[in-house]
Amino acid sequence: APLLEDPPRITLTERDHSRPRRIAEDLTPTLTPEQKKRICSRVSPDDFLDKLQDYLVNVENASSANIARVLRSMKKLSSGQGVRAPQWPDDCYLLRGQKVGPEANVAELIERGRECEEDWGRDLGN
Repeated sequence: APLLEDPPRITLTERDHSRPRRIAEDLTPTLTPEQKKRICSRVSPDDFLDKLQDYLVNVENASSANIARVLRSMKKLSSGQGVRAPQWPDDCYLLRGQKVGPEANVAELIERGRECEEDWGRDLGN
């Protein structure tokens, strides 16, 4: 059974290979408290990354390279290590000291990442 009756989906704009993908602002959902509770009751922090990988493979049909990038970043975020772009100043991290779990608001994470890029420079890739 799915974790959510009608799972929220983030839709990416059409791919223009000359520019990176961008999230359509009006399509970034937030979870209700009921949805968060249901997710947390079925996905523990211990199996969160495995469930995320299953989702990326079986639902999103993501490429292996994309899955590896997402899981590498989510492992750091879920541990509280935070993530940073190589060209950012040494002490600048996205969400360092804050553990990100299955109930995280993905739209908010994306926005916070954009704010970091505005402050410290664009992430030029992994």
